[in-house]
Amino acid sequence: MIFIAGLLLLVGTDTADAKTYYCRYSGNWNSGSTWSTRSGGGKANNYPKAGDDAIIERGWTVTVTTGSNCTSLTIGNDTGDGTLAFSNASLTVSGTIQLGTDSWSSSGAGVINLTNGSSLTAGSLVLGTYSSWSNYEVNLATGSTLTMNGPITVEGYDVTWTPNLGTVVFNADNTLPEGITNFGNLTITAGTTTSSTGISVAGNLTINEGATFVSPSGTLNLAGNFVNNATFTNNSGTVYLNGSSSQTIGGTSPSVFNNLELNNTNGASLSANQTVSGTLTLTSGLLSLGNNDLTLDAASQAVAGTPGTGNMIVTNGTGQLKKVFSGNGSYLFPVGDITGSAEYTPLTLNFTSGAYSDGFAGVKVTNAK
Repeated sequence: MIFIAGLLLLVGTDTADAKTYYCRYSGNWNSGSTWSTRSGGGKANNYPKAGDDAIIERGWTVTVTTGSNCTSLTIGNDTGDGTLAFSNASLTVSGTIQLGTDSWSSSGAGVINLTNGSSLTAGSLVLGTYSSWSNYEVNLATGSTLTMNGPITVEGYDVTWTPNLGTVVFNADNTLPEGITNFGNLTITAGTTTSSTGISVAGNLTINEGATFVSPSGTLNLAGNFVNNATFTNNSGTVYLNGSSSQTIGGTSPSVFNNLELNNTNGASLSANQTVSGTLTLTSGLLSLGNNDLTLDAASQAVAGTPGTGNMIVTNGTGQLKKVFSGNGSYLFPVGDITGSAEYTPLTLNFTSGAYSDGFAGVKVTNAK
């Protein structure tokens, strides 16, 4: 009898397959000692890359020190809290960043700390879960950037959002959630960003070409510059300029504001033609037109506030203050000049007859003796 022995050799090569990495100690993102391929396991001698999922858990902190990537990122879960930190580096998460997972306990808090010069890009960002009482934090240092290629969703009960003067960039359609109402610099680069509640921007609001920003129906508080290079929808709301240094209203696309209020002792200036369809309020500061026109629509009421040498419209170039008339009426133009010394020289025009087809009257002041 003859026996034939056969040997079957199976060779597996799954090292290129996507993996899930679990943080096992506090350390740098690109260190193989920081990660394991199972929760609480030994070191993986590798780290998350594009196509991989990453989980920061058990109270550890992972610091991004060089350009890094992954597909999804969970920060904090039932095993404990998690913190994502940065050191002048960037991380791109093509899918979702989830702060916390389902847990009825107070464990599993998730924290993101973006430092000056660092950037985080995410497909979407979910802050907390409906069944968790943990704290979820997103902290943007001045000079940091958070870029969203999808929406930000708030599901947790205890969310801390600290924008400082960091920059948030939106690249896709989204509606700003309740709880995310303060920004440092806000930039809309693509899609439509809608704000359903009042928001405050401590820096600049920039709407880039091809994008749309739908302003809140309440108040948009803006301390920096307003730059519209695409589409601004006023949503019957108010833009309140309240900076501590001179502000600019401009961009390549003229904007139509519903209500516009200036309350900045250092004033504001136009770098493009602008229109107000509701009420213009001059509370504090000079509104300088330069070589641009400010048009008050036919429905615009009288300029509110108590204009004077400290809060008037300055026609310091070729630009005019224009008022559209659709019928008989009078209007006070609160204009003045600051050549040499500030001089408030208002003008009232009264139209008692005529044929109107949304005609306008334009006024500017020239310094002369």
